[in-house]
Amino acid sequence: MQAVKKLLYELDILGSKKVKVIMDKGFYSEENINTLFKDHLKFMIAVKMTYSFVRKELDPRYNQFRSFEKYNEKYELYYASVHTDWRYN
Repeated sequence: MQAVKKLLYELDILGSKKVKVIMDKGFYSEENINTLFKDHLKFMIAVKMTYSFVRKELDPRYNQFRSFEKYNEKYELYYASVHTDWRYN
């Protein structure tokens, strides 16, 4: 059983209903994203910057990326969020 499916199964056993999942880039896969969408969970997942769809969104913003507006002092990092459509099966 994949890690995300096992996690969701165990959360269900514990009776957790409203779960928000935060994952690092090691969990990024089409199968994991599809599982989270199918279970109607709210989630946030890091993605490697080397993926072509990430580069497509990042490259036009790259010069503005290291700006004060994109810096989080608490976590000491720059960030960007992009809304995208996902086709899952």
